[in-house]
Amino acid sequence: MPVPGWTTLTRRILGSLWIVDGLLQGQPLMFTHAVVLQVFAPAAAGNPALVQALMRWGMAIWAAHPVVANGSAEGIQIVIGLLLWHSNRTLWRAGLILSFAWAMVVWVFGEGLGAVLTRAPTILTGAPGSAIVYAFFSVVLLLATAPAAGGGRYAHKLLRFGLAAYWGLGAFWQFRPVYFRPLSLLEIVAGNQGLSEPNALARGLGAAAELVGRRPADLNLAMGLPMAVLCVETLTRPRPGAVLTWAALGFLALIWGIFMDFGVFGGTGTDPNTAPVAALMMVALVLAGRAATAPASASHSADGTLIHPPVPYSRPRTGPTFDRRISAEEREDRSDNASRS
Repeated sequence: MPVPGWTTLTRRILGSLWIVDGLLQGQPLMFTHAVVLQVFAPAAAGNPALVQALMRWGMAIWAAHPVVANGSAEGIQIVIGLLLWHSNRTLWRAGLILSFAWAMVVWVFGEGLGAVLTRAPTILTGAPGSAIVYAFFSVVLLLATAPAAGGGRYAHKLLRFGLAAYWGLGAFWQFRPVYFRPLSLLEIVAGNQGLSEPNALARGLGAAAELVGRRPADLNLAMGLPMAVLCVETLTRPRPGAVLTWAALGFLALIWGIFMDFGVFGGTGTDPNTAPVAALMMVALVLAGRAATAPASASHSADGTLIHPPVPYSRPRTGPTFDRRISAEEREDRSDNASRS
């Protein structure tokens, strides 16, 4: 059963993100109790009692065996990435299933449900959590590559509504009164300063913090409005245009650099945060939209081989009538040549 061509590219990019996550998991601090104190405990803060209880149970297991726990997490994530890069259909579909399952574990025990149940979630810091976006995208790819007919069309719709929900939630959270207060955005930007980032990035964060400190309400409005516009445009346009696509990718790059600090600095960064996988969803939406609206074209088989569409059948031009017509034409040509000579 052939698979849509866009799924191969996006699946391998998702696999690359998992491999990056696994390599980040191999940082020296991750094998100590620092990950419990600097990653899990802050993620648990502000959540309902049930979520905190689940996370404390996971933190106790991790703290008792930090080397084994972190080594296992590192290995699982690298294996997922390698499976998603494989050309064998059975293996990469198994990788997508494992990607969904492990992402849900990370979302609950590592990210505290991505802070969506806390007092003030915002996509500027990564809500609803990169892990749940990994899980959602894994489901989209499983649906797009399912043996049943029409999976690619349904996957395109699911991807579009999921991305619209991401932007819609972001706008809803950003327009809450808490983010129009003077120090809300400043605390996010200032919290990234002092990490072990390059000097150029540190200077950029300092300038951003100064700007946010001067015009907090205006800057918050400038963050929330694009999210609302992107939500509406994604819902109303099955196939995003070039302007919308580049605007979304540029906005995500801005969020990733200023508010997420690229997610990898400080020695305990476990992933590049939500912006890169949201950008991957945007790219996949464009490619899936083209595939859904374009005429039949070459697609890819499970092993990545190009499969060209069948050539329409045309009746061979033979038979007595055709032969007589050709013969008559030949006779006319001969008579013309003879008259010229």
